Amino acid sequence: MDDPEVKDEAARIRQEVLITACDLAETKYYGHIAGLFRDDLEFRRHLDRVLGPDPEPVLMVIYALGSPELNHNSQYQLALVILLKRDFPDRIGDIELYDPAFLLVDRLALETLGLQVLPTNEHFPRPADKPTLFFLPSANIWHVGNLLEANWCTSRVNRMMILSNSLYAGNPDTEVADRCWHHQVYSGILKKYARRFDIPTNFHGYLRYIFGYLSFSFFDVDPIVDLDSLLPGDEFGQMHGYRFPGPHRCEWQPPPEGWLKLNFSGKACDGVSPAGCGGILRDEYEDVVATYSCRLGELADATVANAEALRMGMRLLEDVPGGVKQLVVEGTDLSVVRWACSGPEPPEKVTEAVDDILDAVGRIKTVIYHVYEEANEAAIALAKEGTTLQDRLV
Repeated sequence: MDDPEVKDEAARIRQEVLITACDLAETKYYGHIAGLFRDDLEFRRHLDRVLGPDPEPVLMVIYALGSPELNHNSQYQLALVILLKRDFPDRIGDIELYDPAFLLVDRLALETLGLQVLPTNEHFPRPADKPTLFFLPSANIWHVGNLLEANWCTSRVNRMMILSNSLYAGNPDTEVADRCWHHQVYSGILKKYARRFDIPTNFHGYLRYIFGYLSFSFFDVDPIVDLDSLLPGDEFGQMHGYRFPGPHRCEWQPPPEGWLKLNFSGKACDGVSPAGCGGILRDEYEDVVATYSCRLGELADATVANAEALRMGMRLLEDVPGGVKQLVVEGTDLSVVRWACSGPEPPEKVTEAVDDILDAVGRIKTVIYHVYEEANEAAIALAKEGTTLQDRLV
């Protein structure tokens, strides 16, 4: 960041984006978008519903923007964001964004524009824990599917809105589409419960090339609706393993007959209390088979703590009378869940723990799911308890 050439180029990119914003503000295209926020009563009603009774501006999260240094389209899309933030500060709040295409100069330019560049690639599954506008200018159908999967609860779906040009795109390979989880999501929740506001593209051909066929989508799903009924059956679980969606993501559910369920959690050292980990093993009747808590010391971060929590839980299985033949594992740390499913290579700090986990997983029939905190409360409490201990408690 101290390189004067990088700083100079970042300043030039910033200026180009601001000039682009001035040009875009004069177009009928932006005028239509601004009119939705300002004058369209139905759009405003949906937006007010997303914001809730005590409205604060929505968090805007942007994925797949591209590099503003290398791509003029990215500058136009960024200019749209700047204009919405400028003209509707009561509606658009903090802005976070990430694209693996970002260069160092892009990051600096974006930060000087008042935007927060996310430190890591979230791969789209960001839960809408607060009212959130997701802007996906160049995302494809699979990316949007990842986002929807991460919000497969009525509470989350109803507090998000999406600005994208790929939300309703079809898959030309119908055989693949019929078997695809994301396609099932589109044919279910999007068509039944989405309200789409299209942005006309007949104003200027060049802007259609830049923005594609953008549209805003809101979701209004009655809390009594069973979202799981909109999904394919067991075939999905066989295809995707830990990414199987369902009510257990938001609420703990007992395992199937003949299975045990292990929930694990880790708590990072926060400067006040040390790190800790914990977990709980329950059967199909919701009876507790075993629990464990452990203090991990002053250096463990959340990733290390969660990896140790799962490793300790898998070791605990060796002490279960009669052994464990079929196991469901649930945790809130998405990275650890992925590594346990033989996903991407883990960082060196957890390599040993992940190797032990994979070895244990390979010896029994195991399915591993990522869940939200509300479905993992018992394990989270045990991890917090572990921070107060001097030794392992089982």
